[in-house]
Amino acid sequence: MGHARSLLSLKGPIKQKELSEKIVTDDLSVRDVELIASEKKIEEIR
Repeated sequence: MGHARSLLSLKGPIKQKELSEKIVTDDLSVRDVELIASEKKIEEIR
C-alpha cells in the first residue's frame, strides 16, 4: 500500500512502471522501494 508514494516520487511513467514491475517480481518491501526511489532521484540530478 505504501509503495505508491515512492513510485510517484519518480519522474515519468516509464521509470514508475519499471519500478512497479520490480516490486512485484522481487516482492520488495516499502523500505526497499524507498531506497531504490531515492537512489534513482539522485541519478536524475546528476
